[in-house]
Amino acid sequence: MLDVSEPLESVMIKLASCRETLDELQVDSRKVLLVLNKVDLLKGRLPDDFMNDPLFKDFSTARVSATRGDGLRQLRNKILERTFPPKSKISPEARPAGAPKSPEVKLPADA
Repeated sequence: MLDVSEPLESVMIKLASCRETLDELQVDSRKVLLVLNKVDLLKGRLPDDFMNDPLFKDFSTARVSATRGDGLRQLRNKILERTFPPKSKISPEARPAGAPKSPEVKLPADA
């Protein structure tokens, strides 16, 4: 979580430190959810393109204001998506050899 109400230089120093630590721990940055907090206090304090910086590369982000509640639903949804990813159907080609096929369900003709 980053407090983006701080000066841009401070935000970028903290993000660089975070990225360095994650790299040392060999954490896949695509698995990181970076929460940008206090977005309600920005009002032009950060350039519009600040998230184009390479430090943000591969991070999924959520912008929130804990005070006003902005972005909390989106944050919740991103957490749920990462915790409980949608189940995908296994294609017949991906089924291991010898694995049983799913039973076919037949419905009555008037259903």
